[in-house]
Amino acid sequence: MYLPEFVGSLDHPTKIWDHAFRHQISEAARHLLLVLSTLPDDPLLDDVETAFWAFYRFRQSRFGFPTRNSDWNDALKELDGNFIHTRKVGKAFLVSFHNPSIRDFVEDFLSASESDVADLISGAHFYEQYAVLWKGRGDQRYGGIDRNQEKFLGALQRNIFGPSARTIRVVNMQGDPIGVNHQPPSNESRAEFALRVANDLNSVDANQVATELINALRQLWEKGHADKEDLVSLLAALTQRGMSRSDDSFKSAKTCLSAKYETIDDFRAIAEFAKTYTGEIGAADLDGVKTQFMQFANAYSSGWDDEEDPDWLRQVAANLEFVGERLQVDVTEFTDPLYQGADDVEKARADREPDGDDRDDQDFRSSYADDVDAMFLSLRDELSG
Repeated sequence: MYLPEFVGSLDHPTKIWDHAFRHQISEAARHLLLVLSTLPDDPLLDDVETAFWAFYRFRQSRFGFPTRNSDWNDALKELDGNFIHTRKVGKAFLVSFHNPSIRDFVEDFLSASESDVADLISGAHFYEQYAVLWKGRGDQRYGGIDRNQEKFLGALQRNIFGPSARTIRVVNMQGDPIGVNHQPPSNESRAEFALRVANDLNSVDANQVATELINALRQLWEKGHADKEDLVSLLAALTQRGMSRSDDSFKSAKTCLSAKYETIDDFRAIAEFAKTYTGEIGAADLDGVKTQFMQFANAYSSGWDDEEDPDWLRQVAANLEFVGERLQVDVTEFTDPLYQGADDVEKARADREPDGDDRDDQDFRSSYADDVDAMFLSLRDELSG
């Protein structure tokens, strides 16, 4: 009786994780796994530790179970190599689930545990934890969110501009990862998430949270403070909610977008705004934008090193094309040399590389990611045979 059940569980690895989660790991380790499921993919080890202690101490104060200062380190050692995987990129240490089926299991667990979801809301530290909890399992919102809407809205309103665990890889000129830095989302990106929450809940409280948030940001926009590309995206979301061009929020956003053009992001934003809201920028002002952009493009497209990452050169060209298409100006005099330069760099590198049949790192990474799945499949076939 045992063998058929065990073989069957190999087709559903989450069953194996369930037994280990409930009966074979410590309380601290369970808390670590729950917290990890609420963070972005591949978070920094230090951020996982911060989130762990925030949640763990909240639960300890609620349930009164004993804790030790070593609980974090003990849980990390207990899980590393089976439930989770740690690795180093440059000087940064990252954490991930050892296998996608483990994340699936934890999300399944939270789908059926409204009380744990409620506690994760109360014990969250990073902004992204609210966004991940809201997304739920496969974009299906956790029942614990719906059961605790008031608690979620209150926590989101208090912490929407709180610390961020979002990161970005740092690469060298050859495109190889050499480190990881924090890259917090903009105020406008966070506000757009709050609008999605308000749209989904469609409640008085949720709409009030969104309104108060936009009013607070409007004061910053009037002073020229915003992530301009994200602001254009936010305007689209506000327009879908019924905002008109005569609204104060729209006027403040326009003032911010039109204030200055110093970076490629500034030009991308004003170009998208001009295309989306036709006639909102007068003809004379739009001609001025085009003139400034062409001057900017001349400087932006030149001076790149011969050893520059070819993908980056192509991205520079794509940025110029993005703006040029929306402003209806020809930028081929700037983009053609960039594309040619990228091809030249790749050809020069290929000429310098020795021949060989070694598998590249990506092959090894892909193979490693499938190790546990392959183990389950192999074991199932042997037992079935």
